[in-house]
Amino acid sequence: MDDELDINELLQMEIELEGSDLSLERDAKVNLLKFLQVKTVKKYERAYDSLYYELNMDGGLECLHRIEELNPKSSLFQPEGLEPQGCDADENLGKQLDFYREGALRAKVQLDKLVRELVNGHQGRTGLYAEVKSLESTRRKATKSYGGDVRRLADMARVSVICDTPEDLELACKDLMESVEPHHVKRVRNGFNSGWKPSGYRDVKVNTVVSGHLCEIQLQLGSFFKLKDGQHEVYEWARELKVSTEMDADHLFKMWSPGITEEMVRLAQQNWRRTRFYLPDLLADAAQYVQAEEGYKERLSRAEAARRGIEDQENQQWRQELLVEASAACDLGVVLAQQGKYEDADALFVHVLRDLGATAGTEHPNYASVLNNRAGLLGIQGKFEEADPMYLESIKIGERTLGPNHPSLAVRLNNRAGLLESQGKYTEAEQLYERCMAIEEEVLGPEHPSLAATLNNLAELKQDICEQADPLNKRALAIWEKSLGSEHPQVATGLNNRAALLELQGEYDEARSLYRRAIEIGEKTLGPDHLDLAPRLNNLALLLKKQGEYEEADLLYLRAIAIGEKNLSLDNLDLATWRNNRALLLESHVNR
Repeated sequence: MDDELDINELLQMEIELEGSDLSLERDAKVNLLKFLQVKTVKKYERAYDSLYYELNMDGGLECLHRIEELNPKSSLFQPEGLEPQGCDADENLGKQLDFYREGALRAKVQLDKLVRELVNGHQGRTGLYAEVKSLESTRRKATKSYGGDVRRLADMARVSVICDTPEDLELACKDLMESVEPHHVKRVRNGFNSGWKPSGYRDVKVNTVVSGHLCEIQLQLGSFFKLKDGQHEVYEWARELKVSTEMDADHLFKMWSPGITEEMVRLAQQNWRRTRFYLPDLLADAAQYVQAEEGYKERLSRAEAARRGIEDQENQQWRQELLVEASAACDLGVVLAQQGKYEDADALFVHVLRDLGATAGTEHPNYASVLNNRAGLLGIQGKFEEADPMYLESIKIGERTLGPNHPSLAVRLNNRAGLLESQGKYTEAEQLYERCMAIEEEVLGPEHPSLAATLNNLAELKQDICEQADPLNKRALAIWEKSLGSEHPQVATGLNNRAALLELQGEYDEARSLYRRAIEIGEKTLGPDHLDLAPRLNNLALLLKKQGEYEEADLLYLRAIAIGEKNLSLDNLDLATWRNNRALLLESHVNR
C-alpha cells in the first residue's frame, strides 16, 4: 500500500539512528525501526506464501517437486583449507578472506562461462551474473554465521538463472546437473520441496566446485524473482532477526518502558517517517484497545474503498486488495475479541471467511489463518466443539499448501494443543506441543522466543509431574532471558509461570519472590495499568492467602480487579474470576 515505507527509507532510518545521540526519542525510534523491519519481512513472507499457493494450484509446481535434493542439511566447506599461521584471530580472519576471495575470483570466470552455456540458445532462461561477494560482506557473513570460519562460505562466487516457468526451471536444473561432474556437486537444496525458510523465498540452490572453489548457482522462478527484486535487505533482516510470520515485533525491542511506548505512539501519531499507517498496531501492542479499534476501522474502510475502486473482479490487483481488506478485518476482529466484543469479532471473521472462500479459495493460506483466528475466538468462549474442527482444518490446509514445517503451522498446532488441554485431553495436547517444538527448532533455531513459548506451554501441561516440567520451564525462561534481555515483558511471563510451578512444589518463598519480580518488570516495561499485570497480581494474592497474609492479598485483588475493569468488558470471565477470588478471601477472613 502507498502508506507503507519502502526499503530505502528503512535503510536510511537505520543509518541516521546509528549516529544519533542517546535519548528517549532515539530509543523509541530504534524500536520503531525494528517494528517496521519485522512488518516488512512479514509482508513479503505472506506475499511469497500467497504466490507459492497460487502457482501450486492444480499441480502447477509438481515438476519442481521432482527435483531431487542432495545433502540438503549438510554443512559445506571450501575444498582447499588454509592452515592457521599462528597469528591472532583478526589477522587469521584477514588471511582467510584474502585466500578464499582470491579463489572465488578465479572460479568466477569459469562459473559465468558455465552458466552462459546453460542459458544461451534456450528460451525461458536468463543469466544474472553477480560480482564476487565484497570483502566487507564476506567478513560480515563469516563472522555472524560461521564464527569467523571463511571456509564455510559457499556463495562468494554465485550466479542466478531466472526461469520463466516451472518447466523451464526443471529443465535448466537437469541440464546443469548434466554439465558438471557429479562428484563436484556437494549440495542441492530444493526450496519448492523442502518447506519454509527464513524470508519465505523459494528457489533451487546448487553448490558445485568450479576451478577448485565451491560456488553457488541459484535457479529462480521469474515470478518469485520479480517479487523479490531489489529487496535483498528483507532477506537479510529475515535471517538476522529470525522473523517468522507469527512473530511479534516487540520480541526485538531491547529498550522497554511505558515512556518509550508512549513516545512510539506519539511519533506514529505525528506520522514520523510515514508511520501513521502502523499506529493501530502500536496501540494494540500497548493494550490501548479502544484507540486501536478506531484505527483498524479506518484502515478497513480505506481497504474496502480501494477494492471498490477496481471494477474488474478478475483483475490481479482486485484480488490483492481483497487480501489487504481481509487482513484489516482480521486485525479489527482480534482487537474486538481482546475487549470481549465476541459477537462483533465473530461476525467479522465469518464475513472474511465467506469472501476469501468465494474468491481466493478455501485452500488459500490467508483463509487458513482466519480459520485459526475464529477457532481461537470460539475457544476462549468455551465453545470447544465448534473450535476444534476449525483448528484441524486450518492445520490441514497449512500442511497441504505451505508444507509440514511452516512456522504458521506450528502456531496452529500450539493453539489446538491449548484447546485440547482445556478439555483435559492431555496426551493429544502433549503430542501437538512436541510436534510444534520440532518445527520451531528446525526452522527458527533452538534459541527463538517462539520455541520458548511452546516449551513454557508444555511445562504448564506437565506441571503435576515436576521432574518433567521443571527443565522445560527453566529452558523457556533461559531462552527468553538470552534472546530478549532480562527486563523484557516476555521474561516477566516466564518468571510468573516458573513461580506457579514452584508454588505447586510448595516452594512458597521462592515463588513469592518470582511473582514480585514478574510484577516489577511488568510495571517497569508496560506500565502499572497494563492488562498483563492483572493475572500476576491475582496469582500472588492467591499465594499470600495460603500464607495467611490477607491484607496484602486483598490489596492485590483490588488492583487486579481495577485493571480488569479498565481494560475488559464487565462480563469478562477473567475479571469474574478475580472478583470471585476476592470474595472467597473476604469470606475466609471473616470466618477465621
